[in-house]
Amino acid sequence: MQAAKATAVATATVRRLASSLVIAESAGGGVLTNGTLSAITAARACGGPVSVLAPASAAKAAAAVEGVSNVFSAAGDAIDHGLAEGVADAVLRLQAAHSELP
Repeated sequence: MQAAKATAVATATVRRLASSLVIAESAGGGVLTNGTLSAITAARACGGPVSVLAPASAAKAAAAVEGVSNVFSAAGDAIDHGLAEGVADAVLRLQAAHSELP
């Protein structure tokens, strides 16, 4: 019983300290995909701040989503089309520039 309580307290503490980065996908025309919106909802449920890395064309839409703390935008075909190499490069550059991100 006491071990379960300690685990619950530790989990709650980690939740408050954790942050989430959602990699957004654009459906075109500056609109976010339903999958991106679902990922933001899930990240909000985890607690902590929610940041979004979005294609430049969808950054404004990402900023308008309730619960999003920060929006970082990236431009280029690799980001616009969700290519792994481009997204990975953008995440690494973002992490290097913002040491507060996990």
